[in-house]
Amino acid sequence: MLDAIRSYSNQLPRDISYGMLKSGIVSFVVGSLATQNVQAGVILGGAAMTASLIHGLTTPFFRKFFSIGQTMGQTKWYQTAIQMTVSLGLTQAIMNSFTHFRINMMAGALFSIGLSLALENFRDRPINKPMTYWVF
Repeated sequence: MLDAIRSYSNQLPRDISYGMLKSGIVSFVVGSLATQNVQAGVILGGAAMTASLIHGLTTPFFRKFFSIGQTMGQTKWYQTAIQMTVSLGLTQAIMNSFTHFRINMMAGALFSIGLSLALENFRDRPINKPMTYWVF
């Protein structure tokens, strides 16, 4: 059991906290400015941080699912889109289950996924690279 936990932790991206921080700040600022409500910005920033955390925690599963080795294997843009969709769906389920806020993140999922992939020019990306989520 301990070996399984150690193996899983060795496959996690190294910069999960950086991705969480960047996602949270960007979504907080844009959400606060767009809604003119700081509380809404905090909720959106928290959702984006949660999505980045889930993205990092599910990376070992997707590495195995996409048959990518332990090294800095590359994922295709559609594989990244699949992982982002799963991460956003799990984030919505968590937010709706454990908080009193009812948000529909899947409505903005296509925008978030499209924007993130477009900023990277739809090119292959290392699976261990942290993902920035834009939640509005």
